[in-house]
Amino acid sequence: MDSFHHWLMKLHKTFGKSIFASAQKMGLTSGQPKILEFLDEVGSAEQKTIAQFCEIEPVTVGGILQRMEESGLVTRTREKGNRRSIVVKLTDNGKQIAEEIQHQFDRWEEVALEGFSDDERTLFRDWLKKCYCNLQNNDREDTNERE
Repeated sequence: MDSFHHWLMKLHKTFGKSIFASAQKMGLTSGQPKILEFLDEVGSAEQKTIAQFCEIEPVTVGGILQRMEESGLVTRTREKGNRRSIVVKLTDNGKQIAEEIQHQFDRWEEVALEGFSDDERTLFRDWLKKCYCNLQNNDREDTNERE
């Protein structure tokens, strides 16, 4: 078992377990760290945009955001004139937790990339992005063929 998909799955699973263990210690549940990271980067966003960026089903994002709102990490407000548009923003506490989880992301990335030169890190990141884009483009082509 020395295939690309095998090692990619193992990497994803192991990295995810490391991040989730750190997140649990902060009282976060699955899905919350990537939402915190996204909102910390963009400031505020509509619920549907969060779902798209984090690649989570909109209904699932709604549940995650509800728990985050109850925990005081985010606020959700309806846009004036558009009942369907819900804008999500980090609270001060949410910003603090987002910084802490970003520190954990950075820490685990350092562990994962130990022994890589700066050039190798850049190349590896670029290769991952390229693989992702290839699969995204292929998914779109498959969808268009089915229609």
